[in-house]
Amino acid sequence: MKNNFHFDLAILGSGSTAFAAAISAAAQDKKVLMTEERTLGGTCLNRGCVPSKNLIEAAQLWHNAANPRFSGIYTRQEHLDFKELIDQLCLKLILITILKRGAALPPSPKGLGFRAIIFG
Repeated sequence: MKNNFHFDLAILGSGSTAFAAAISAAAQDKKVLMTEERTLGGTCLNRGCVPSKNLIEAAQLWHNAANPRFSGIYTRQEHLDFKELIDQLCLKLILITILKRGAALPPSPKGLGFRAIIFG
């Protein structure tokens, strides 16, 4: 059995830019193939921006507690529980994973090193 597939756009990866391109092309009645070798959402959502920004914000709050911007405000850093900080980050990432399940990619065909979703 021979399969003939035609796509107007093929996208490698499934990060935010990939989804924006796929949605834009699909809105123009284009048939789009998106492939993903790793986790749906790309590096930013799963390993990069989102986890990093969470920890950067926590560090900023910790710093500001010891260094208030205005005179007359007196604060102190009580205690930093790094395990608790990481645990709340993990809970956020678990929630993101649960929310993404509705858009999860199907398992890859046998022998294929990536998964694909089709728009349009």
